[in-house]
Amino acid sequence: MVTKDRAADAVRAVFAESEEEKIELLAYVDGRSDEELARCVIKDHDDDKTIARFIRFKAKGAAAGQDVGSATLKLVLQRLDEINQQLGDESRVTILQRLNEITQQLGDMSKVSHVILHGQLQPTSSGSSRDSKCYRQQALAFYGYTAGSAAVQCMVTGEPKPKDNIKAGHIFQQIWNHALLPMMGITSVHDPRNIILVRTEVEAAFDRFEFTIIPQSSEDGSDSLEVFVLKPSLLTGQQQYIGTGGESDTKKWIDVHKSLLHVEGGNRPARRLLAMHALLAVKHAVAKGWLGPGEVTVSEAGWASPGYDRDLMRKYLADAESAPASESAPASESAPASESAPASESAPASESQQEEEQ
Repeated sequence: MVTKDRAADAVRAVFAESEEEKIELLAYVDGRSDEELARCVIKDHDDDKTIARFIRFKAKGAAAGQDVGSATLKLVLQRLDEINQQLGDESRVTILQRLNEITQQLGDMSKVSHVILHGQLQPTSSGSSRDSKCYRQQALAFYGYTAGSAAVQCMVTGEPKPKDNIKAGHIFQQIWNHALLPMMGITSVHDPRNIILVRTEVEAAFDRFEFTIIPQSSEDGSDSLEVFVLKPSLLTGQQQYIGTGGESDTKKWIDVHKSLLHVEGGNRPARRLLAMHALLAVKHAVAKGWLGPGEVTVSEAGWASPGYDRDLMRKYLADAESAPASESAPASESAPASESAPASESAPASESQQEEEQ
């Protein structure tokens, strides 16, 4: 355990030249009980920097509304306790490295959850994007097609279609705020993992949040990608046909509802991107009255991609949804104004032009 005196001494030593932060952290230490400090993975014999950085992490978490009483930080502490028990006193460096990883995850998850909960990313209209020859070819190659492939399978309907009739549709839309891409595990909106190969009508419905693709966990531990139709009129109304409804185009939305995504080979779309689209689409469906609250849930399977802890993300989203309005950051605060692109704006011109020119 670490005592209050030892924690205070470490803070004074490390933050000696930052008077304001030192006072803030000393006040935090003074307000902690001995029992709370005893639960910390840091010890009295740890060096000043290790103790002070841990105290700073705890204080910042408390200031953000994620104090020990919240589900999120409880899970963080549980993770650290498990590492502590496994590794022992000689491996504090490893524990602190894991602590830094969790800190980064919490920062990303905070931004992602606020984007979802505050409706920053909205559905887009049909025809809001156009295929670029460059990223389209990259996506086709990623999913196992060659330049000589005459037909490409629609990932949603499973139908083989002439290559020119298949769109390279974006999961994270081109006109959304690109500053959020690194939190989704990609750096370019045209990354093949952000692309699904689908017929034109399917891409349009996906962009409008009329259906989504939900990552699911199977009993054997494997993950699957489930197509889920959200707009009721696609299942029973006049819009039930995906295409024209003619003799050669009879595929209906009910045929693909709750079916698995058709993906050949070993490459698949990124689960984290699909999970975010699914959360946004379900939230939109509830707002439109297509679904009742809680009628459709998005499992934590999509957050199991590298860099994300699925249980931690689930807890974080639950914490954010249950927090009072005053504790939730408004949509305008989740990204600097200079980084945010209104929904009506297109992708940065320089990037689009470069793609088209190639």
